[in-house]
Amino acid sequence: RRMEQENNELTLFFVTFPDLIRQLNNNRTKRNIAPVLLRLLEVIFEPGQICIFFKSKKGDSFKLATSKGLPRAMEEQSIAVRSNEGRVGWVAEHQIVMDARDFTASPNSLGESAQFAQRIQIDLCAPMVDSDDQTTVGIITVGALSRYPRNEKKMIKMVADLGSMGIKNAEYHQRIQTLANEDGLTGLYNKRYGTKELSLSINSAEQRNQPLSVFLFDIDHFKQYNDSQGHLAGDEILRQLGRVVRSSIRADDFAARFGGEEFLVVFQDTNKEGALIAAEKIRRQIEGFPFANKDQQPGGNLTVSGGVASFPLDSRSSTELVRLADEALYLGKKQGRNRVMACRTPYFSGDPDADDALPMPTGP
Repeated sequence: RRMEQENNELTLFFVTFPDLIRQLNNNRTKRNIAPVLLRLLEVIFEPGQICIFFKSKKGDSFKLATSKGLPRAMEEQSIAVRSNEGRVGWVAEHQIVMDARDFTASPNSLGESAQFAQRIQIDLCAPMVDSDDQTTVGIITVGALSRYPRNEKKMIKMVADLGSMGIKNAEYHQRIQTLANEDGLTGLYNKRYGTKELSLSINSAEQRNQPLSVFLFDIDHFKQYNDSQGHLAGDEILRQLGRVVRSSIRADDFAARFGGEEFLVVFQDTNKEGALIAAEKIRRQIEGFPFANKDQQPGGNLTVSGGVASFPLDSRSSTELVRLADEALYLGKKQGRNRVMACRTPYFSGDPDADDALPMPTGP
C-alpha cells in the first residue's frame, strides 16, 4: 500500500510539474512567481503552512511574498526577516536546507520573535540562491506536512532552485523592458513608450470618469547652450533635467523625453487648473536648479516653456492633447518664454472669447 501511495504521488507530481514549470518560465514579473511556487509545494508536501519570502529592494531583509495557513492577523501584517535573524534568517545567511531536527540541534536557530516562532511552523526551510553571484534571493518554508516524500530536502531544494531561476528570468525581462522603454540619457520614458502609456492612461481615466492632463515643454534657447558649451555639456543638462522632473512629479504620474530637448509629463486624475499648478512647480524647479553655465544663457538662466491640455475638456484623443499642448508651448515662446500656458479650445463652447475663462499663463 505504501508503494501504491508513492506511485500515486509521483503520478500527480509528473502531471502537474510541466505546467507549473511553463508558468514559471512565462512569468514576466516577480510577484507572479510566488503563487506558482506555492502550488508546487502543495502538490509535493500537502503542507498546512507555507511561507515564501523574497529579498527586499534594499537587500537588507526578506519580505513575505505569499503564504498559506498563517493566522489571519499575521497575513495582514507586512512580515520581514533580516538575514541571520531566527530560523529563516539563519538559512538565508548560511544557504543550507534545514529541517525541524536540524533546527532543534542547532543553537544558531534562536533569536526570532516569540510571536514568529510560535505561529510559523517550519518542518523544512530552503534558500533560493542566485546561481551567478551566489546571493540569497528568497526563502521557502513548509510546515505541518501531510505528505513526506523521499528525499524531502532535495525536493524542497528543487523548488527553491526553480524559484531562484524564475526570479532571475523576471529580473532579466525587467531589464530588457527598461532598456526598451526608457530614454538612455534622462532615465525617463522614451517617446514610443510614453505615447503608449498616455493612451492607456486616457482609457483608464475615461473608465473611471476622471480627468487627465498633459504638460509638454522644452528648454528655452537649448541650441544656443549646445553651441556655446558643447554637446557633452548639453547632454549633462538633459540628464540633470530628467532627475529634476522625476523628483517633481507624483508616483502615479510619469514623464517622457519626446524629442531632443522636448519633454512630456502626464498628470493622472488632474484637471487643467491642477495641471497648471503642477506644471508651474516643475518650471520653477528647473529655473532654480544650478545647471552649469546657466548664467550665460539669454536672460541669465536656463528655463523652459510649456503648454498644458486636459482630458476630456480639451480632447479625448492622445494625439490631439499633445498637439494642443504643443500649440500652447509655442504661444508661450511668443510671449517671452519661461512660462506655462493653457491650450485654447474655443470650439468646445463655440465662443472665441471663451479663452478668457481659461487660467492665466504662469511664469515669472
